[in-house]
Amino acid sequence: MGEAKERDELGESINDLFTSVFTMIKGELQGTNNLLDLLEKMNLKVAEEYNDLGDVASGLRVFVEQLKSKSGNFDEYVQQIDAIEREWEID
Repeated sequence: MGEAKERDELGESINDLFTSVFTMIKGELQGTNNLLDLLEKMNLKVAEEYNDLGDVASGLRVFVEQLKSKSGNFDEYVQQIDAIEREWEID
């Protein structure tokens, strides 16, 4: 009977070992899964931010084009001012 008792104790010890290893691996996998979820959320947030920056950049591009178009109207006046300045330098 002593041998049967030792086998039961050995079996319980091995069962406890496998249960502990399983619990450890499950915890590690859950931790990895949580990190991957966090990484996914961070990537989505960054993508959203870059999308917003793209909208801002597009708006700025339109604004700059409008400014260029308006400043083109002043070229004639700038040329007249330059001509007046040159006349004063000669005198």
